[in-house]
Amino acid sequence: MSTEIRYGHSKHLDFKFGLSLNRIYNALESTFEGADRFSNLWETQNQLNLSLPKQKLSLTINHRLIDQQIVYFINDIDELSQGFTGQYQLMDCNMNKRFFDGKIDLGIGVKNIRDVRSIPIGGQRSGNHSSGGGAQLVNWGRNIFVRAKLNLG
Repeated sequence: MSTEIRYGHSKHLDFKFGLSLNRIYNALESTFEGADRFSNLWETQNQLNLSLPKQKLSLTINHRLIDQQIVYFINDIDELSQGFTGQYQLMDCNMNKRFFDGKIDLGIGVKNIRDVRSIPIGGQRSGNHSSGGGAQLVNWGRNIFVRAKLNLG
């Protein structure tokens, strides 16, 4: 389920806000009594677009906030346990400049500005050789890119 609200302040400035609810299936639900069949994962998406037509320049900033998620796991003594993944944010920015009536389009940008690589995983685990948390990889880190497009048409 998702919804989106868009606000255009002018033809040069545009803001978009989105909210999503994702239902994640729990594969352990059928094996263990007491496990929920689905867990909720909320996400917001924000986007700001700025366009300067006379300069043939555009700027886009994207932001995502992914909420904490409940996860189930089997602990060291084969019991069903509940934990969570931490909340995290991702942000990207890119700028484009057109030349020669749009025949050449150059862009530069940064993906994952905040350099998010992993998120914490927490939960109560029991047993002799266990810990109460860890981390999960979500991204490879910050990336800077340059892009060139050539329109031959």
